[in-house]
Amino acid sequence: MAKKTDYEASKGRLADLLKAAPITTPVQEVRPVEEIIEKTKGQGLHQGETHVNFWADTDLIDAVKLHAFTHKTTIKHICIAAIKQYMDQLNRK
Repeated sequence: MAKKTDYEASKGRLADLLKAAPITTPVQEVRPVEEIIEKTKGQGLHQGETHVNFWADTDLIDAVKLHAFTHKTTIKHICIAAIKQYMDQLNRK
């Protein structure tokens, strides 16, 4: 019979260790399933508002951020005012 190589010897030691180790069952925590509440359109965090996401020019957004900071308002309020003004102009034509 041929001499065992280092790999075969290591494999044999690992097998012996695995056989000697006690079998343990992992402990699992049971949690109840949370009820999923479906939102209807336009009902985000604030009633009657919808989230808007779009790409814009970096310099323009920086200017809006600076204006919002210096006038102690929010970017949201500036964008809403700009959209309202734009829509008013369209309706006047």
